[in-house]
Amino acid sequence: MSKRTARIELAPADVLYAFSTPKPSARPHFLRLVAANGETLAHSENYSTRANARRASLAWVAAFRDVLAAPATERVNEVTR
Repeated sequence: MSKRTARIELAPADVLYAFSTPKPSARPHFLRLVAANGETLAHSENYSTRANARRASLAWVAAFRDVLAAPATERVNEVTR
């Protein structure tokens, strides 16, 4: 069993809306690759929805497989603000 040394966080982007605020899943989201010590190693562009960001996280898991020694159930930590 390997020790996890980094994690991917999925967080909503801070965006100001002029008229109405969309539901949380429809807001822009971004990904952050965070080291075990809490330092941000990389961050993504904004994705238009949470679902798109989740799909992108699967690509990150494939790309950073050696850094992310996490089981499949712990791929992405969702951050709420």
